[in-house]
Amino acid sequence: MSQLKKRPVQLSLAAIFSLFLLYRLLYIAPIPALLVEPSEFQPVLQLGGEVIPGQNHSLSSLVSATVTDILVSEAASVKKGDVLLTMDDGTARLQAEQARQLLTQAQLQYEQASSLDFQQAQNTFLEAQQRLQEADLALQRSLQLKAAGAISQLELEKAQNELTLAREAENYARILLESYSSGGSNLALLANVVEQKKIAVEQAELELAKYRITAPEDGTVLDISISTGEQAIPGQEIIRMSSGPNTKVKLLPDQQYASMISTGMAASVWIPADAQKTYQGQVSKVAVLADPGQGTLELEVTLQDASGLTAGTLVTVQLTSLHVSSAYIISDEWLSSVDGQPGVWLADKSGRAQFRSVTLGQRGALGTEVREGLHYGDIILQPGNFKSGQRVKAELSSTEQKT
Repeated sequence: MSQLKKRPVQLSLAAIFSLFLLYRLLYIAPIPALLVEPSEFQPVLQLGGEVIPGQNHSLSSLVSATVTDILVSEAASVKKGDVLLTMDDGTARLQAEQARQLLTQAQLQYEQASSLDFQQAQNTFLEAQQRLQEADLALQRSLQLKAAGAISQLELEKAQNELTLAREAENYARILLESYSSGGSNLALLANVVEQKKIAVEQAELELAKYRITAPEDGTVLDISISTGEQAIPGQEIIRMSSGPNTKVKLLPDQQYASMISTGMAASVWIPADAQKTYQGQVSKVAVLADPGQGTLELEVTLQDASGLTAGTLVTVQLTSLHVSSAYIISDEWLSSVDGQPGVWLADKSGRAQFRSVTLGQRGALGTEVREGLHYGDIILQPGNFKSGQRVKAELSSTEQKT
């Protein structure tokens, strides 16, 4: 009798347990989901670029000479007139010194002609003749020593220089003496000689200056293509520098982005090592055609203020499209990947998970553009360890409908 009384209780417990097992078998945990709808989208393109100078200067030598000293380094800031490089100017320096001495001598002769008497002029002429003879003998000795290899070329040139000075002094003394003779020359002739020697000094100084490379403007040294001891060749660039504000950035994006790039696009620029400081500007130039060999499109960004940026600096540039368009935008957290192919897991109309490949486009402030693979009303599942055909229950936000 007691067994009969227990049977309804056992049956009830068995039924409850069966229902619990059935519930556990049929229960599907809700999965956060996203309803696909078009959104306003402003594409953003991030590229690498290089700061370019406002004006380039290619500096080369006017003479063939050996580089003796390089006084600056690459990226150095220089002022107009600063000497950047010097070359061996021994002969030119000697000639300039000779021209200055001849000028001094001519000026002295002119002053003497204004104050000396005939006897003094005659003594000066005799002294000048003696000096000329001594200088000539000294040159002859130097020529013999040079032939024997006992002196250098520069020492020989100094002896030649002394002979030239002595010859000029003898000539001036003769003119001075003749100015006291009947029908002789006068001070006007000596004054004319002084002017000629001034011109000779200016020409010698200009020739000497050819052995120095100086900065044409305030600016920055970009490149030095020669070393100390090398021979400078006339017309060949040895230093490249920039001047003026470095307000432009050059970029070479892939030609696939040509459709979204246009002049006027807003640009933010920063140095990768210092991303906290940004420079604002806009696209000022876009090449009409892409480079067929490289497959790139050249463009320039003009910055509002580039203080602190030097030419040649590598920077990151973020371009923002001028146009806002409608597109399917999703954030990276909803993207999945199967066999290396980007895509999303969708809940189909029968409530089963299906993976769908997508083609991604440009990034924007709200996420990434999906160009192909999504349709209005699709429901994207939060990425998980799904299997194709698995039953799922998508749970949309409170403002969206559940499947």
